[in-house]
Amino acid sequence: MNKRLSQEQINKAFKIVDSTARAVSAEPLKLTFFSDLTEPPPKQWLIKNVIARGETSSWIGPPGAAKSALLTDIAVHVSVNTDWRGYRTTGQFGVVFFALERADLVKRRLAAYRRRDGQADLPIAVAGELIGLINRSCVDIILSTLKKAEDRFSLEVGLAIIDTYNKGIAAGGGDEDKARDQNIALANLRRVLEQSNVHIAGAGHTGKDESREVSKNMLHLRGEYFERVSRTVLARDADLYGFGQQPTARAALDQH
Repeated sequence: MNKRLSQEQINKAFKIVDSTARAVSAEPLKLTFFSDLTEPPPKQWLIKNVIARGETSSWIGPPGAAKSALLTDIAVHVSVNTDWRGYRTTGQFGVVFFALERADLVKRRLAAYRRRDGQADLPIAVAGELIGLINRSCVDIILSTLKKAEDRFSLEVGLAIIDTYNKGIAAGGGDEDKARDQNIALANLRRVLEQSNVHIAGAGHTGKDESREVSKNMLHLRGEYFERVSRTVLARDADLYGFGQQPTARAALDQH
């Protein structure tokens, strides 16, 4: 008497057949051969020696270290094509700020720039909805959002800011301290870069164990360098970042 297969066994068999069929019919990866390597393509800087298109960076620090303020400052300079802190911008580009945490604060900061600088409009957009960065669907969501912004700006988006990277991992059910989930999120951001020509800047909190690096695949601005840059920005723009009621910029920094 034949034993009847369970539905679980049937599903497993179909998965094996499907994966085998896909392996047989898979297209080979695109190759660049040594003989094709003549002149390397120039790096497409947004801000010379700081951030370039087609790359990622991460801006890591504890809460209150001015990561978001710093990236907002960069966004404004890229959007108007003005040099940033002595570093040359290379053109005007649109910016999309994926504010996964405290979107209203990002909007208030940008509104403060608008009032201070008398700018009626800049090619900057804020997306305040959560995105699960470990879900493959985030790739299409990010790309379609960038396209929507470009249609509105009539200008290429050069910079996408994700604030914070930690929240994006957690929103998809991941663990921000696990290398596996970090790498899944990074792979999805890589897929975004394969279909767009933006720089992705990710703000991130230091993890529960600050002795461990968040990711070896992204640029880390930590320690003295980050502290020096963020304090310079805050000291110069203390009023803009909401410290105007403090007696001095130094007092504001000490309390931030």
